[in-house]
Amino acid sequence: SGGTVGFKGHNRNSFEAAHQACLAVFATVERIMSRTDVRLELRLNGYGNGREAAIRALMGVEGERVRESVVRVTDTTPIKIGGVRAKKLRRL
Repeated sequence: SGGTVGFKGHNRNSFEAAHQACLAVFATVERIMSRTDVRLELRLNGYGNGREAAIRALMGVEGERVRESVVRVTDTTPIKIGGVRAKKLRRL
């Protein structure tokens, strides 16, 4: 998360914080890859800065070494189909 790489408060929700968090994960994966064979499944949940930063970091130069060990990319964002009636919208 953005807080684990040193961002505080509202800055944790920024694109840069998500990008830095992805780079930290890539460094950990590369360290593990040097010892053993790694197969990764990337699960994307929700929309926003973190999702975009993760995809861009993986497809960029930074994720070149990690990209070869990714086996599957899955979108696990819950999509409401039917279901119960939504709460009324708050009007200000």
